Amino acid sequence: MTFAKMLEETYTDGIAVLHRGKLIYERYFGALKPHKPHIAMSVTKSFAGTLAGILIADGKIDPQAPITDYVPELKASAFGDARVHEPGNSTPNRKIGRAHHGRHRLTEPATEQER
Repeated sequence: MTFAKMLEETYTDGIAVLHRGKLIYERYFGALKPHKPHIAMSVTKSFAGTLAGILIADGKIDPQAPITDYVPELKASAFGDARVHEPGNSTPNRKIGRAHHGRHRLTEPATEQER
């Protein structure tokens, strides 16, 4: 299978290839455009977790540090009191957004029924 055929058959939205820090190949398909961010949805956590793991292994970030030490913009968000390792490991009772029950999921612990 050719590279072009693989991109077609895997429904690739876009691809960027970097070599030694230089962009050497870039293509966009369908609704994805160079000037628009990709809607990565749940895969974003995998990307962020992988990058965080590399930075932790390299000793560049501390997994026990408050996440706001590295991303101060998160201070007023649901992650404001989280440690670096918590969002990536789905720490119990860390709540993001609003549950359909109407309670705030970050500050109120899960009920027995939700666990």
